[in-house]
Amino acid sequence: NFADFSRRLISHYPRLDKQNVSYRIPEPSGLQTQIVGRDGKVLVELRPRIPGSMIYVSANGSEPDTSSPGKPGTQTELKLDESQRIDLKTITVLASGRKSVVYAATLLRRDYLLPVELAEKRPGVTFGFLVPAADAATEPAITSGETKTLGLQQFAKSADLKLPFGVSFDGYINVPADGIYEFQTESAWDVTILVGGEKLIGASGTKDRALNSAVVPLKAGLHKISLRYNHRGGEPLFRVRLGIKGQGLRVIGGGELVH
Repeated sequence: NFADFSRRLISHYPRLDKQNVSYRIPEPSGLQTQIVGRDGKVLVELRPRIPGSMIYVSANGSEPDTSSPGKPGTQTELKLDESQRIDLKTITVLASGRKSVVYAATLLRRDYLLPVELAEKRPGVTFGFLVPAADAATEPAITSGETKTLGLQQFAKSADLKLPFGVSFDGYINVPADGIYEFQTESAWDVTILVGGEKLIGASGTKDRALNSAVVPLKAGLHKISLRYNHRGGEPLFRVRLGIKGQGLRVIGGGELVH
């Protein structure tokens, strides 16, 4: 019973402070990622879990400003426009001056993407791999097929991966539970992610490693996912991660997808 454990833990924080024991300062109660109703209104009520603490809040995605006066609790009504996203960030500061890490929650005003039904499912994804010709007048070399991995090394036998190429993967991913999910890409150069035909990430990058992320509410079930990577030379890098917002991310492997 985590709620009961958290309640009993409150009486131990002062003792831990006196003994100079480092511990995780918990996030405020009421801080949660959520879908906002059609009217766009949401009441956010934050309370520190450790008595005597102060909360600092930012509602524009920036780091909370601890130079402003803190509050022992906040109650704020927000109004979101259609398809708007608000990223709340908080820091809790104890009476001793110790600060928590930054905790965040996302508020979204939009509908859930609904799953689809497949009459027949095959493991893995379909792919298309394109290598441009050196001569602009010559058609590029294109191969396609099925694969159970999203790794780029599977194409190393047919092309020099340090030269320009493009690859696409298409399939369906099984979402285990309703929730707000975060997709994250780690890549060089250009990357695109579409879920249910909706573009979540479309980034034009450089040869340097970059992270891009987007959140979307998904109902449990199968959702169409399309991944695009455009490499323009040098060391290739392309990874995709997924997880419920705020609960950690894991790398997506082609073996867990179907088509």
